[in-house]
Amino acid sequence: MRNKQHSRRGTTEDAALRAELRETHAALIAAFARFNAVSEPELIDDAIYEINAVQARYNYLHRMIREHSNAAACHAVSEAEGSI
Repeated sequence: MRNKQHSRRGTTEDAALRAELRETHAALIAAFARFNAVSEPELIDDAIYEINAVQARYNYLHRMIREHSNAAACHAVSEAEGSI
């Protein structure tokens, strides 16, 4: 039963990370649109800063999802080997 609970929790965390990644992707699109819409030097700098910040968040979330997927795959292999 414990393994099923761990699996569900992992799935829930993975779904939350994926939802946050989608939201961050939308924020990145909005940041690029804002960058394309401004012409004042200060606003251009601000837009670039925002793009860099959102890209860093996107990269972090993408890495966490990849690590979660790898950990889940390793856990599944361990369970399969343990049942042999």
